[in-house]
Amino acid sequence: MNLEKALLPSHSVEIAFHDRRSDQDLSLKTVIESGYTDDTFRVVAPYYDGMIYNFHANDKVEVVFTALENDQKIVYALPCVVERRLMMDDLALLSLRGAGEPKKIQRRQAFRLKIYNTYEFEYRGRSFELVTKDISSTGMLALTTIPLHAGDYIEILFDANTDFEEDSHEKKDPSKVFPIRCRVLDSVPELEIRRYLSRIHFENLTSVESKMLYQYLYAKQTEFIHKEPDSNRLLRETGEVTEEVADKTKRMHIQIISLVSIGLLVLSGVLFLYAQPTPLYPLDRFFGFYRTRSWQLDYLYVGTGVCFLTALLSVLGLYINQGAISESGKGKLSRVLIVTLTLAMTAILLNLYFISVSPALLYPVLSGFVF
Repeated sequence: MNLEKALLPSHSVEIAFHDRRSDQDLSLKTVIESGYTDDTFRVVAPYYDGMIYNFHANDKVEVVFTALENDQKIVYALPCVVERRLMMDDLALLSLRGAGEPKKIQRRQAFRLKIYNTYEFEYRGRSFELVTKDISSTGMLALTTIPLHAGDYIEILFDANTDFEEDSHEKKDPSKVFPIRCRVLDSVPELEIRRYLSRIHFENLTSVESKMLYQYLYAKQTEFIHKEPDSNRLLRETGEVTEEVADKTKRMHIQIISLVSIGLLVLSGVLFLYAQPTPLYPLDRFFGFYRTRSWQLDYLYVGTGVCFLTALLSVLGLYINQGAISESGKGKLSRVLIVTLTLAMTAILLNLYFISVSPALLYPVLSGFVF
């Protein structure tokens, strides 16, 4: 593999390593500052818990990146060694040296920030506006009022000046305002808001423009961390807040479904106890009392329905669980849902059996006889 073409400035990468302090594996998102030359390259020092992570010289890490292979994006991991830390243009950087050959891995890669900017563009002789939902170093996700077609080209005027510069009352640097040629990858309608969601790829960026773009994203990420302290964990783990929130929501749904399934299973057990035939006591035999010895079918019917509902919820939870595993490439099926599904199906078969063999008969109880 030609790493000089794969590891280019402004491309997003992930630094994977084992943290000795917490004794756990970490993956921190960042971008490349200088390209791969003579087995070395530089990356922006990633954040961890709101601060720049303190790497040391000779620390062993893996740089995870994507590369095109037969028109498909393949994820690779390159073993590297940290050579040194340095500061350039007020950016904390890491100098890395390749220490082996890249290997393919199964992993999703993204470095996006939720940034809501508005840009004007010309399309078929008319002027329109788009609103970004997120921006990365290679493209953006945006909403437009008109449908765009895959392969169409538009141009926006990008302002890489940051909010920090505005707050300090400094004048904007005109050299940081430059046009970007954008190619539309696809555009789908969002019916609820009457807009079109378009995936857009940045093309023909110069090295200077790429550097200003990732500096802008780096500054925005820093601003986001300072304004939202609780977001640190989300940013360090994925670099894409919306993706982590979606995964967390799925896990919460699975937990809720598991708890409801357990509750319904307990309810079905209580109904089964109530459905049992009323026991015959010695005094009943003494006074020759007649008592119904069949199962209480009403309780069995309700209990069977509760078990069906438990089984359906367990199947739904396992379906969501499997989808989350497929998307993230990690995790395992919930044992609680597997157990509740198994017990619910067993209880259904048991209830159906007692319903089928339980005629409503009166057994006479005579004094001195045991039936």
